[in-house]
Amino acid sequence: MTAATDSPSASNTHFDQVYTCDSSIDAGVTGLSYWLTYDLGVAAALPGAVPVALMLHGYTGTKDSFLDIDRWRAAAAGFAVLTPGGRGNNGATGSRDANARSPQDLADVLADARARLPAILSQ
Repeated sequence: MTAATDSPSASNTHFDQVYTCDSSIDAGVTGLSYWLTYDLGVAAALPGAVPVALMLHGYTGTKDSFLDIDRWRAAAAGFAVLTPGGRGNNGATGSRDANARSPQDLADVLADARARLPAILSQ
């Protein structure tokens, strides 16, 4: 990211956790992993309403393709940041491919994050 403007409520103290979920359309695809990062000050100022931003890697990348500082900057700018992996990487089953299932995998990650932290993330 280029220079982000911090949200007025940003504390620059971050929640930064890896979670996993399973595919809702392919029973054999499990362990889709993602980073969930948000600024604790922003979350306190916007309970249940922190907007979500997706940071997506390229075809050969993983959820770890981004530096921590990239996620933290977006979080300080007022977003809850989801940085998902994909099928066949970061321990997920399935294989990397360019099929039309990736958008559903992203929807599954978003739904999982919202279910885990409904008091933080915007619906």
